[in-house]
Amino acid sequence: MDFTFMIMVALAAFMFHEFEEIIFIKPWLKRKETDNHLKNHYFVSYKNTNSSTIAALIAEEFIMVSVFSIAAILWKGYSFIWVFYCIYSFHLLGHILELFIYRRYCPSLITSILTLPIYTWVIYSFIRLELLQWNIVLLCSPILLIIIGSNFKFINWLTPRIDQWITCYAKGE
Repeated sequence: MDFTFMIMVALAAFMFHEFEEIIFIKPWLKRKETDNHLKNHYFVSYKNTNSSTIAALIAEEFIMVSVFSIAAILWKGYSFIWVFYCIYSFHLLGHILELFIYRRYCPSLITSILTLPIYTWVIYSFIRLELLQWNIVLLCSPILLIIIGSNFKFINWLTPRIDQWITCYAKGE
């Protein structure tokens, strides 16, 4: 199996999953605003955020993952991108577990169920094809966790600023 093809499939699966969030977060929040079971769900923090801002934040994530993917292809960074796929698979698993925690649909559930097998296939293929350098995997794991955690904080910091800018832009200010 071609390494570049696997990365492109994983990138497409990433965006497919993110589209479910872009499309359904706001309508889901409106529909579930009085549901006490969901009052602590992370998506509730986007209640007063407009859909364009959510899309912009996801675009930032897509750019970051695209840079990771292109770098992996150019420099044959199998181990680096493999670690990212493992971390992202846990993210998808977290969305699936929300079904059991909240006992109802949350945005990202359907595409998590559909894309987790793709990531599992890619992760397994990298191992089966012996593409990984385990010392690099061990080195990249904490580095990527720090990058992803920092990006998560950055997105939370950026949210009100983008939201304000988009609101002003819409008003012609």
